Amino acid sequence: MGNKKAKPAATELTQQQISQWYQGFIRNSPNGRLDKIIIFQEVYA
Repeated sequence: MGNKKAKPAATELTQQQISQWYQGFIRNSPNGRLDKIIIFQEVYA
């Protein structure tokens, strides 16, 4: 109990792609929160 390894998630992304996305997220949102105005500006700017 508790010694099981988690199954890989059902995704087509590689570990490297996920890592790059995460690093970008942390760089853009250091507090770990997404601000609605920032998201709006990134999508519609």
